[in-house]
Amino acid sequence: MKEQLIQLARDVFRKYSPVPRLIIYSLDMFIVFASLIFAYFLRFNFSIPFEEEPLFGFSVLLVLLIRGGTYLALTIHKGIIRFTSLQDIERITLAIAVSTLIIFISSFIFRVITEKAIIPYSVMIIDFFLVSTLSVSYRLMIKSVYLSLIAPVKEKTSCAVFGSKTFCSKVISMVDKEPGADLKVDALLTLNKEIIDSRIEGIRFYHLDKLEGLIKKKGLGSVIFSDRKTSLEQKNQITDICLKEGIKPVILPEIQELIHGGLTFSQFREVKVEDILDRKPVQFPKDPLMEEYQGKTILITGAAGSIGSEITRQLTEYKPKLLIVLDHAETPLFDLVQNLVRDKKFYSYEKVIGSISDPSLMGKVFDKFTPDIVFHAAAYKHVPMMEKHPNEAVRVNVLGTKILADHSVRAGVNKFIMISTDKAVNPTNVMGASKRIAELYCRLMNAGTAASFIMTRFGNVLGSNGSVIPTFREQIRRGGPVTVTHTEMTRYFMSISEACQLVLQAGSMGGENEIFIFDMGQPVKIYDMARKMISLSGFKPDEEIKIVISGLRPGEKLKEELLTGTEEVKETYHPRIKIAEGRAFNAEKTLERIQKLVSEYQQMDEQEIVRHMKQIVPEYLSQNSPFEILDKELAQSQG
Repeated sequence: MKEQLIQLARDVFRKYSPVPRLIIYSLDMFIVFASLIFAYFLRFNFSIPFEEEPLFGFSVLLVLLIRGGTYLALTIHKGIIRFTSLQDIERITLAIAVSTLIIFISSFIFRVITEKAIIPYSVMIIDFFLVSTLSVSYRLMIKSVYLSLIAPVKEKTSCAVFGSKTFCSKVISMVDKEPGADLKVDALLTLNKEIIDSRIEGIRFYHLDKLEGLIKKKGLGSVIFSDRKTSLEQKNQITDICLKEGIKPVILPEIQELIHGGLTFSQFREVKVEDILDRKPVQFPKDPLMEEYQGKTILITGAAGSIGSEITRQLTEYKPKLLIVLDHAETPLFDLVQNLVRDKKFYSYEKVIGSISDPSLMGKVFDKFTPDIVFHAAAYKHVPMMEKHPNEAVRVNVLGTKILADHSVRAGVNKFIMISTDKAVNPTNVMGASKRIAELYCRLMNAGTAASFIMTRFGNVLGSNGSVIPTFREQIRRGGPVTVTHTEMTRYFMSISEACQLVLQAGSMGGENEIFIFDMGQPVKIYDMARKMISLSGFKPDEEIKIVISGLRPGEKLKEELLTGTEEVKETYHPRIKIAEGRAFNAEKTLERIQKLVSEYQQMDEQEIVRHMKQIVPEYLSQNSPFEILDKELAQSQG
């Protein structure tokens, strides 16, 4: 019989959950009515004096109208009773306090006019406590019944929360409010020694160093921490301990979303490798960027790519007159402009489909739009592919840049910002060498022209199209193996957002013959990153997902650099942007060789193209490539 009643109660909760707002409002108004009647009875010992009777009916009507209107204004009837939280109780108490104040003022005014109070002040005080107690109690009672009947149906997972008192309090409240999330908070973690051993709702604070022991002692299944309020070092510390103990690190959005009540369990997510590689976001001064880009016509090449699209999106914040988005990829370009309209509400754009190596098309673009600024992000970037197709590397990365630069000078462009790469530094592959040649041509254009040519160099960006992280993620999704070229290979990583912010900053401060390099932080071992990605995906490296060492690909080097041996570094006003002063070179001979390369590469075979590239960039020494033989030939000829 007991089990049948419990099941009946569960069915009622599920069928009528949430309770319609009209029913909640009616219950509240019944409590208002009953509390006032009982307050009168208590005040006058269950016998209302004769002199109070004439105003008794009016006082009941007045209280119902005032409290009813206040409740509607503060929407206390819209809360879901089974999820009543501290915020709900605060809102109910506020509504009762405000309505009581209005009743008091109304009664006072009436007394001044008629020398008779509508409601005795003693009745108001008793009524306030009665209506507050009953309004909160019935909500908590329903919540308690719901939790005891429904929540135990699913076993809850024990978790710990790392962060400030405010953050921990909000997460506890949310876990309590949404029992369907199958979580219970059993420990709070902090680095603040002053709050260690203090408690929130009976849950104790421990130092973060105690996490490993707490996992074993309390059987924790996850650790929750804030995305923006947790430093990179702390994220790594928590994540490493969680992965070692086989539990899940869980990340939450910014604390502001918690404070404003906009967070739900659908926004919880497990930690991704980007979270522990990315760095603390930096606030960039916006005034120089607004001054630089507002009201300008700006051309972005490669606008549909990872870097180009983010530059485009960020530029919309600085109110340009027109953005010309150019790319040869039709569908990604369509998606970009849809995003500009839908998410950014930006309509001042023109899309151009075509290749930067098409001189006729580029001439028409510059003649029609006469851009003030050019962001040149279009390029071929895959090292092994360009190693097999040096003609394409020259066509797009060198000739395409030359065509854009020449048209920029002819059209009177103010600034030309080229997106280069760390692979252009002491290049060991065709792709890096082609970008280095493009850098050199842009430096040549600075001499004797009004346009300012600016080069920016940085390493890998997290999650860019075709990069290592999406590749590993797809390999893990397929069940492995994950392929790593070498156990000692390291790379620099930066978020796409930060890289593009730095590009815009560099564009606003650039002068002549300057290459801007970005602080990329510490290099990351690709092998270690692969193991961590497998663990974060819930698998055991080498057991459930194999890691295969495939060997260096053609043109790859173990470690990337941001400076050549001959470049000197100068500081800028921004700590993450530095200037590399390029080495001196024979401008006339370099220009002559670049002109020969771009005009004759179609008639050259692969060996001839690469030989010519090595003459332009003497520091270009091939590695793990069939073109290494050319280095020996050049060394013998020079010897």
